[in-house]
Amino acid sequence: TSLDISGDIDVDGTTNLDVVDIDGAVDMASTLAVGGVVTANAGVVVDNTTFDANKLATSSGNFFIDSASDIYLDADGANIFLRDDGVNFGRFNKNGNNLKIESEIENGDIVFVGDDGGSPVTALTLDMSNAGAATFNSSITIPDWVYHSGDSNTYFGFPSGDEFKIVTGNTGRLHITGSESVWNEGGEDKDFRVESNNNANMLFVDGGNNRVGIGTSSPSRQFTVENTLANSG
Repeated sequence: TSLDISGDIDVDGTTNLDVVDIDGAVDMASTLAVGGVVTANAGVVVDNTTFDANKLATSSGNFFIDSASDIYLDADGANIFLRDDGVNFGRFNKNGNNLKIESEIENGDIVFVGDDGGSPVTALTLDMSNAGAATFNSSITIPDWVYHSGDSNTYFGFPSGDEFKIVTGNTGRLHITGSESVWNEGGEDKDFRVESNNNANMLFVDGGNNRVGIGTSSPSRQFTVENTLANSG
């Protein structure tokens, strides 16, 4: 029932063993095929890559994950961290029903860079030292409206082709189309004033009283001109 051999064993055919307990190293010149589970409590080393406990690390060179199909990152803690030499610099986080992309460097900007005809171009910079102020490298294309944050009744934009509109307090202030430009399109009690050099009321339209003044903010007639010489109406 026991076999104690102090020298080498050379088996030319197939050896079928129920249990193998090896105290020393195993030197295998060919492929190892394992039909069950491989348990390695001290880790597994392949060339310069070590897999030990919950860490997969490489001691030199680049590390590639190459899949013939998709790659899934599944973190039940809802955080996927990005690190440089053990220090976090960014993370992806599931915040409620939202995906949050976060820079963890103090005042570190988030920069979107692309390739424009073979040359790198910074398309967008989010300045974290300035409350996330956005700087675009080129133009911005929007389909319709730009809204003021927390003030949904104040916005401007392009309702349709060849049309521009400014709305504040849910009232149309300026409406420009291909054929005309209209101030106070909603017909509200809103004044219109044009300043010039040293004259705050070079042109004043009194929206509530349907009067126009030049040089005055209180036109007394439908049309009032005020100067140093006289008033006329």
